[in-house]
Amino acid sequence: MENQNDLLERRRFSEQMKTEQRSIHVFDAGENLSEEVCRQIRAEYEHLGGLHICNTGLKSEEELLPFMDALGFSKLRQFSGGGRTSTQWQEKWVVPGLRRMDYYPPDLYLLPNNEVQYQRYSPRDILFFCKKPAETGGRSFLHEAKRVERFLIAKGGKKLLDKLDKFGLTIETGFLDNRHPKKSENYFASWQERFQTEDPSEALAIIKNKQDEYDEGWWNLDDGEFPSLMTKITLSAYKTLGKDKFLRFPRIALGEANIQNGYRRYLLGNAQEMTDEEKTLLFEAYDKTKEGIQWQFGDIILFDNIRYGHSREAFEGEREIWVGMAGMVWDDRLKKEPIPIKQNTIHSYEPQINSQHYYRQPINVDKSKACSMRIFDAKEKLSERTIHWIREEFALHGALHIINTGLNCSHPGELPFEIQAALGFSTEEQFIWGGSNSGRTMRKHWGNGVYATDYYPPELFLLPHNEILYQLRLPTRLLFFSTHPAKTGGRTFVHSAKGFEEFLLNSGNVGIGLIEKMYQHGFRIDTGFLDDKDPQKKFNYFRSWQERFQTQDREEALSKCRKATDQFDDCCWKTDFDKCDEFPMLMTRIHVPAVLFDNRMKENFLLFPRIALDPPHHHNGFREYLFGNGEKLSKDEINLLLSSFMYEAEARYTQSNDIILVDNIRYGHSREGYSGKREVGVLMAGLIHNEGA
Repeated sequence: MENQNDLLERRRFSEQMKTEQRSIHVFDAGENLSEEVCRQIRAEYEHLGGLHICNTGLKSEEELLPFMDALGFSKLRQFSGGGRTSTQWQEKWVVPGLRRMDYYPPDLYLLPNNEVQYQRYSPRDILFFCKKPAETGGRSFLHEAKRVERFLIAKGGKKLLDKLDKFGLTIETGFLDNRHPKKSENYFASWQERFQTEDPSEALAIIKNKQDEYDEGWWNLDDGEFPSLMTKITLSAYKTLGKDKFLRFPRIALGEANIQNGYRRYLLGNAQEMTDEEKTLLFEAYDKTKEGIQWQFGDIILFDNIRYGHSREAFEGEREIWVGMAGMVWDDRLKKEPIPIKQNTIHSYEPQINSQHYYRQPINVDKSKACSMRIFDAKEKLSERTIHWIREEFALHGALHIINTGLNCSHPGELPFEIQAALGFSTEEQFIWGGSNSGRTMRKHWGNGVYATDYYPPELFLLPHNEILYQLRLPTRLLFFSTHPAKTGGRTFVHSAKGFEEFLLNSGNVGIGLIEKMYQHGFRIDTGFLDDKDPQKKFNYFRSWQERFQTQDREEALSKCRKATDQFDDCCWKTDFDKCDEFPMLMTRIHVPAVLFDNRMKENFLLFPRIALDPPHHHNGFREYLFGNGEKLSKDEINLLLSSFMYEAEARYTQSNDIILVDNIRYGHSREGYSGKREVGVLMAGLIHNEGA
């Protein structure tokens, strides 16, 4: 008899889960799946490791088949193993390359696992295709192996991880006789079906020959007239990828081993079971790392079977999700050649150089670069419960694009105060040191405390940066609210600081040297504020010194500047350019650390170096971005930075009343060049002092 308490608890948990809302990286195919779009999807997938593709325009699995090659699931790479459900429950294959998922009762949440985890070889790439979404529930959740591991360590689970690493994972599974009275309650194939024989001796011999699938086999004679054929295999609990290792997802059995479940047991490799405390901790780690949104007809999920595991939400109604698999990885215990980790491919992101400007992002020329963004679907209602999940997902991931908000604001200044406060941007929490208080450009106030973003010509791509990097006080979080998306372009990109750092570390001596300079020297920013009567002022987007310091008196302006020690290290009047006496320019300089220790995360984060669009000149206030020791970025360093910025770009085209939340330390943000009307407001909140690494 199964443990009824376990079963009842799992059903209660499964039902409760249907009220949860989560996020995931989403790639919008724009109802126009093509080979080129599939190649872009594949690039995003290889970079991120897990991706939900929506708006594919696909109406059937047959329409998907022509794109399987471009997605990485060609016939040569397809993995045909796996699938243990008996044919009495379902047929395995739907069309060549796509099969049905193993059958399990729909009212239970299926815990995370790596696909085909019960043998020494398994697929590398997994594709799910939604033929029919469930009426309720039925989400496919992804779980990042590194996040699960970090959660376990943070919760005191290091000893469990050490045990897993030392002993590995053992799976015991029994295949019932097809004549056993209880076989109708068991979803797995019988031993006759599994091994394609009616001869018990031959079945046992097949097991002994299948050393990649079984360590041993034996007959369970306690079953009486119709004994079950028992099998066992022990596998590594980690998979090596390059120089790193990724946790394989330990299974947790529902209830005791019995004949209905084929006497299935999940053990450590030393034949011991995990303790109840260890199972509870593992269950919590799985629960807290779910990523997923509701399936829509024709959607696709791609995930790396090493970097991610997957789970299934309980559901009601008919649900048809097909699975494709490709590539092959071997269990670490076989000591095969380790799989190399993919290196950054940056050739397609090389910056363009011309005579007008030092460097210009390629996206200025071609706004078709497709990429993904972590999406949260508010389902047309920013209720208290929905906002709870938004804040939890934002705290967890650091950047979130919220769609289907249900708001109907005609301009950003109509964003309700109660929504601002609920999202963590109340008047009391807002960051005041920027914009009209210490910003370098005059910004429009939309209303309700929402300001327009700084003005820069729409044809320019504004490179990634941390907001208010030009002073020692920074906001910790940003909210962008869009009420009128641009006709073309205009996306707000986010860029992961950790991804940026990893890119540099994997880019040879130039990247490593760049990081060393950032740690050692920090950044220096030189900026001049022009006189409001200077003829060059019409070409300058910064405020005049009169606007910035709210005075017409030069001595008072200089005094105010020197007192603002959080914003400037040094201030002086520039005297070495034409007409400097007639049109004085107030030069400012600040040195800021380029690496910030965030006490919330207990980690260092690289800040994003600024790159000038053109050289220092009168019209731009002789603005320069340097290392703290006065050294300029080299051409190679700038090229590498531009490549890294594009490699880490995440974005989705906004719809009216979308909201984007950005952690200003864990992420930088940038703006794509655009045409047409674009209305975006920004709120800033939180405060962190940049005291360095």
